[in-house]
Amino acid sequence: MPYLGKQPASVPVTADDIPNDSITTAKIVDAAITIADIGPNAVGSSEMADDAVGLNELSATGTTNTSTFLRGDNSWAVPPDNNTVYTHPNHSGEVTSTADGAQVIADNVVDEANLKVSNSPTNGQFLSAQSGNTGGLTWATVDTSTLLPLAGGTMTGNIAHAGAFTIDTVGDISLDSEGAILIKNGGSAIGRISNSSSDMIIKSDTSDKDILFKGNDGGSTVTALKLDMSAAGAATFGSYVDLQTNNLYLSDNAVAKFGSSEDLQIYHDGTHSYIKDVGTGDLRIKGTDLSLRSDSADEPYINCTENGAVKLYYDNVSRLETMDGGVKVANNGTFQNYNVAEASTNIAAAAKTITISGLHTLNPGNHWDRMSIWMWLTGTGGGYTNVTSKHWRHEIQAINSWAIPTGTEVYGGTPPTVSTVTSNSNTNTLQFTLTQPAGNAALRIVAFGHSLGGNCKITFS
Repeated sequence: MPYLGKQPASVPVTADDIPNDSITTAKIVDAAITIADIGPNAVGSSEMADDAVGLNELSATGTTNTSTFLRGDNSWAVPPDNNTVYTHPNHSGEVTSTADGAQVIADNVVDEANLKVSNSPTNGQFLSAQSGNTGGLTWATVDTSTLLPLAGGTMTGNIAHAGAFTIDTVGDISLDSEGAILIKNGGSAIGRISNSSSDMIIKSDTSDKDILFKGNDGGSTVTALKLDMSAAGAATFGSYVDLQTNNLYLSDNAVAKFGSSEDLQIYHDGTHSYIKDVGTGDLRIKGTDLSLRSDSADEPYINCTENGAVKLYYDNVSRLETMDGGVKVANNGTFQNYNVAEASTNIAAAAKTITISGLHTLNPGNHWDRMSIWMWLTGTGGGYTNVTSKHWRHEIQAINSWAIPTGTEVYGGTPPTVSTVTSNSNTNTLQFTLTQPAGNAALRIVAFGHSLGGNCKITFS
């Protein structure tokens, strides 16, 4: 293309040669001006009239439309979306960016030579921001004096954590303290675990607060043991105490107390042992068969049978036995089958017939059968002012028949008269008549002797 308006013709047209706003769209042939035809900085905005250069006047590759833009490489391109990745032309694959401006640096791209660092490193140092306004980075040495090595070490400070703190290990957790292991809440001491001459001490630090041992029993929380620190550590168990084959030891004068009011007490005072009932009810020892026995020889003192006899023993031999109608007494062969019968009635001056039944059959010629009859008066009567002290003994004996011997033991006042003694060997009964001297009184009669059978009874008529 020839140069215009300049001499010599070989001198290109510059911006100074073109008046302002002189070049318009109409003056330029389509596609007539290319980049090669325009000198550097030859055409500025002041040399072009408004709207002088349109799409048709530009020479660029690609398709021109409303969705394309002119790139710096003189080509038309479609704008990228937010997911389109741009690659830096001088660092392909190293630094990329997306349409939203995010910069991405590939791995292993930035090395020490590409960093602004103020000094040279040595092994073990790390990059740290420089203090002050110098900016950039500096190589610094780790201050290990405040750090706990992975292999363990000694700490001088505390560990503070705002949330839950978990220690998860497949081995043991060892707490090695020369002092106590303290348990606190909000800085206030709750308890501690400590050592005293190799004895382990568990202590509650808060005054009068208990130590509780709790567990899960079928989904429910239970207190298995409470140690009451307001009562010198009194132990309260949530259930029974199973000692297995072990013993329960209480020192002298230490009392085992039972009941809400501590009514039953068992203890040893160093000399004697006691079972005491200090309440308002009875002290009852129950059992189908009860036996009070010696410790060394296991010999019985007393044997009791439900709905049966109560026996008293002397040197492992039964000496006294209760029976349906009285008491059976034995004494070294002299009073074998020595039984007792007892009854009470009111008696006046009129005669009273007393019948003693259950006697054994008389055995004349072999031994004497004897029976002593004791009588007591109570109440008023008999002309006595204090009849409670009046009692007498009448002895009745028999060889072939019963009779009253001469002489009656009198222990106060005039005794009642005993007469008309009759016996019936077929029914093993004995009858006699008793006459009270005067007045009315309550009479109690006890008959005993080896002639009475095991079911002897006394009746009045």
